This record gives sequence, C-alpha cells and structure tokens, in this order.
Amino acid sequence: MHSAFFTLMLLTAVTANPGSSYPQAREIDDLLYKAIRDVDPQAVRTHLENGANPNYALPPTPASPRGLSMLSLAAAVGSFRDESECLKVLALLVQHGAALQPCDGAILYSPVLDGRRLTAEFLLGKGADPNARSEGLAMIEWAYAYGQKEVATLLTEFRII
Repeated sequence: MHSAFFTLMLLTAVTANPGSSYPQAREIDDLLYKAIRDVDPQAVRTHLENGANPNYALPPTPASPRGLSMLSLAAAVGSFRDESECLKVLALLVQHGAALQPCDGAILYSPVLDGRRLTAEFLLGKGADPNARSEGLAMIEWAYAYGQKEVATLLTEFRII
C-alpha cells in the first residue's frame, strides 16, 4: 500500500540518518519517539509522565521536508498497527499537551489512504485541515483514489472550501 511504503521510507530515513540532528535530542524525547514508533501506549504514557515533550518535532529530512511531529508520527505508524492502539497513543499525546504544528499539514495522509476513519476523525476533531494537500492532491481526492468512501464522507463533513 502506498501509505505503508511512504511511512516505512519516512521511518527509515529518520532512524538511519546518522548525520541528522535527531540523535542529539534529549534522551527522554528519543525514548518517546521510539515508543510512538513501536505503538506502545504504556511506554508513551511513562515517557510523557517523566517529562518527554509531546510537541517535540524531528527536524526536516529528505523524506519529511517539513519535519515530523510526534502527532504525525503516531498517525503514520498506525498504518502498521491496530487502529485502537494508534488512537490510544494519539489521545495520550493530546492529553499531555500535544498540539498540531506547522509540520502537520498532511497529518491526515496515512489515515486517509489506509481508510482509518476513527484516526482521521480524531485528528479532524483536533484541528487537522480537511482541505490539506499532499503530492498535489487534496485529502478527499486521495480518499476516493484509494476507495476509502467512509473517510471521503467524513472529510466532506469537515471540509470548508
């Protein structure tokens, strides 16, 4: 699936780039990143309770030219996991103060392509832009292109033209 490939490419670029500034990040933020990447709600909770920054964002990379927030990471890695676990991680981040950031413009991309309606609805409820574009197409166009009719209907409900 296109979204899973994109997510895998993104995670590989971020974790395999020894020249990036990410390894110098605070250790607790590194642990939070790993817990989110592994979709481990208990570890996410533990790291947040121990001071990890829910608004930490990875710097720009070729795979993610705007950077990558922890919310975007959680939304993207849900492609590989049970949606309910992804939602738990997203909810924990928000409960601990995570907010959408400028690098979250296409945060709906993976949930839309994968048809993860509950994740898309959660993100829309937190202010994700239903009119956002990725790779030249609007999210609703991606939903229809991938046959995600439920997600397309949801985007229509939230969409402001």
